Amino acid sequence: MSSEPAPDVRSLRARVLAAASSLPSAARLLARAHVVVVTVPTTCVLSPMLPLMFREADDHNGVLATFLATLPGYFTGITRNLMPAALASLAPPSMTAADPPSLLALMVVSRVREAQPAAPFDTYLSFNELVPELLRMRLPAGEARFVPLFDRDWKRVFPILPRLFRNVVSPVEVRRHLHTVQLHAPHYR
Repeated sequence: MSSEPAPDVRSLRARVLAAASSLPSAARLLARAHVVVVTVPTTCVLSPMLPLMFREADDHNGVLATFLATLPGYFTGITRNLMPAALASLAPPSMTAADPPSLLALMVVSRVREAQPAAPFDTYLSFNELVPELLRMRLPAGEARFVPLFDRDWKRVFPILPRLFRNVVSPVEVRRHLHTVQLHAPHYR
């Protein structure tokens, strides 16, 4: 198995499944001592969130994984104090403290679902990338929400661009050049 970083979440999943399938059956089981069980208070916004809300008709847990990635370490107690701020940033501005937790939960799940990056931009987020990702999720849909993903991953996702624009190192400059090409492309048909 490669020791290089996985280029995307799907590749990482494939590597983990391949490695797990090579283990003996007994080694693939989790002992109770290795499972972290977190009880969520009924007053917490997480309590009305069910995994089914994240999945809907999807055949994967991508939306749930995206949501949990915005709360790193929450389930082990590392960053619990950051969780309310993360959830508040995902709630629409019209939400108030008087709104029922179930409504907030539904709105947060909806925001995560609609803002989830498509492959190949659906990468694992490091702790330092959380605030920018939460801010990106708050942006209106469309180009505004896509630009931060492009700026972060343009070299990895579009490896031809650094070769086309050899002297360009800034994603802002790359976007400007691509926009110029787009504007003039109809004239060369």
